[in-house]
Order: sequence, then C-alpha cells, then structure tokens
Amino acid sequence: TMGTLLDITALKETADKLAKRQLDLEMANNELEQFVSICSHDLKEPLATIRFGSEMLDKNFSHQLESKGKEYIRYIHEAAGRLANQINALLEHSRIGQNSEKQDVDLKQVLDTVVMDLAKSINDCKAKISIGKLPTIKGYEVELRLLFQNLLSNALKYCKKGVTPDIRISYFKDNDHYIFSVNDNGIGIEEIDLENIFKIFNKIHRNDNIEGTGIGLAHCDKIVKLHDGKIWVDSQPGVGSTFHFKLKA
Repeated sequence: TMGTLLDITALKETADKLAKRQLDLEMANNELEQFVSICSHDLKEPLATIRFGSEMLDKNFSHQLESKGKEYIRYIHEAAGRLANQINALLEHSRIGQNSEKQDVDLKQVLDTVVMDLAKSINDCKAKISIGKLPTIKGYEVELRLLFQNLLSNALKYCKKGVTPDIRISYFKDNDHYIFSVNDNGIGIEEIDLENIFKIFNKIHRNDNIEGTGIGLAHCDKIVKLHDGKIWVDSQPGVGSTFHFKLKA
C-alpha cells in the first residue's frame, strides 16, 4: 500500500509540474503575441512616414540630385519596404494556430487551392506540378494551406535557370502519422544552411537577389508542430531538395 501511495504522489507531482509548464508556455505565447502586435502597430506608422518621405524626395527633388543621391533614396525606400514586410510576416507567425479549431481537412482540395493561388508563378516558369493521392486529416485548414503554399512557393522560387521546375507532392502512412514529401529539382541547399533552415528570419540563400522575408520555413515548422509532427529536409546543391514532414493522422 505504501508503494502505491508513493507512486501516486510521484505521478501527481509530475502532473502538477507539467500543468504549470503548460500554463507558463501559454502565458509566454500570449505575451509574445501582444509584444509582436504592439511592435507591429507602433512601427508601421514611422515606416510609412519613411517610405512617404523617400517617395516625395524622389518625386520633387530627384532632378536636383546626382545619381548617387537618387540611389540612396532608392535604398531607403526599398529597405523600409522590406522591414514592413518582415513586421507583417512576424505578426502572421505569432498568430498561427490562434482563433481556429481543428476540423476534417481534405488536403487534395487544399493543394488545388494553393495551385490556383500560385497559378501565375507556375505559368511564368512553366512548372510541372505532380500531386499524388492525398488524405483527409484532422487539422487547421488555414494553417495547412499556408504550409503547402510556402513549400510550393519555395520550390518555384529556387528553381534552376533554364530548367523546367518539376515538383512532386506525395505521402504515405506510418502508424499514427502521415509522412508527406515535397520534392523539387531546384538549386538545392548548402549543407551549412540545413541546420538553421527552419529558424525565423533565416533565408535559405543569403547571397542572391531572390525576394523574401526569411520566415516562410519558420511558418512551416510552427504549423507542423501545431499538428504534433516534425519537418526536415534532404537536399543536394545543384540537384534539388525534398522537404519531408509528418502530421498526426
């Protein structure tokens, strides 16, 4: 009997610690969301002023400036625009999983919507998109659409010049999880970047002119974790990448 009492006491202590840790985590997440929301609101106005000021300088005084002066104005305008995009992306990241409930999500329909949304990019590079049979899972529909949209968009963005993008999306079931793969024949990812690829504001290719906030894969990581899963990538520079992720069935 004494052994049973000790076991129950230990279990209760462990449960209490887990409950407290969960509460602390929820409070931290709420504080982070408030912080991001306040920062984004407070920063948007001065950023808009900077962009407006640079536009007025360019419009009204560019004729008085030499080429170097015009170039500096362009730098200011573009940098303010990039910062505004990053603030919006950070706010979007903090809101993932908020104010939504799990429901049955047909992932084939989700992919059909994503392909329609990316139709211009797909047509511009004449990409071939192959989508196998996909399951219906219990999840957050908006977030799952964002997950596939980010992965597909990345595969289109980092394609090889002169090579038709070939992107394949498939899955298989492994016990109580579905494992998905998004495979491309793009420029690939250097090994040095693989370790931190899912961290926020970590751009895959730092030395190129491809636009982006560097937060898309951080979105993917958060969405997958929201579905009790994980995400990883296999890649070979010059050959292509395959993003794998598993979601709770």
